Amino acid sequence: MNIQIQVLSTQVETKPTTKGSYQQIEVAYKDLTQGGKVLAKKLMSFTNKEVFEAASLMKPTEVYDIEMTKGEKYWDWVKVTKGSQTATTVGTASSKATAYSATQGNSRGFETPEERAKKQIYIVRQSSVSAAINLLTVHVKTQPSPEEVIKVARQFEAYVFESGDAQAVAGKDVQKLDGFEDILDVPF
Repeated sequence: MNIQIQVLSTQVETKPTTKGSYQQIEVAYKDLTQGGKVLAKKLMSFTNKEVFEAASLMKPTEVYDIEMTKGEKYWDWVKVTKGSQTATTVGTASSKATAYSATQGNSRGFETPEERAKKQIYIVRQSSVSAAINLLTVHVKTQPSPEEVIKVARQFEAYVFESGDAQAVAGKDVQKLDGFEDILDVPF
């Protein structure tokens, strides 16, 4: 199946994995063969390198011919070629095409990469605080102060983000977790 699209925006992200990372590009586009319906397609650098490279060079308002095949679940892009038509001959205004940008993705309910990254930090911090509370309240008679909990939580956060230096994230007054070497011996 072949379609013709007009690119609205492209957004490239690097996704970490346990063995390294890969790149993903999200192409927001108008499907010109279906009356200008606005859609998005995510392409990974490891699936079809030629298609990924072609998509990474796409610019807003440009028109492309896309050759697709039906995969197990989705239509896969197998070939991308620059279209013969231009955006003006298709009848779309460039101001409308550029109006949809990665930062305005929320108008359709999607998070921007910045919002996702910020949310991930909040999740790690919340989890680190819970873990610090659990660690500091095992077999103790007095509850730890909020300052103590935050210091330990920041060390956990630094470890998760692999900064290598807990003090860089938590501040210079952070103490190492002395006395917790035998943490695996704590009875449940």
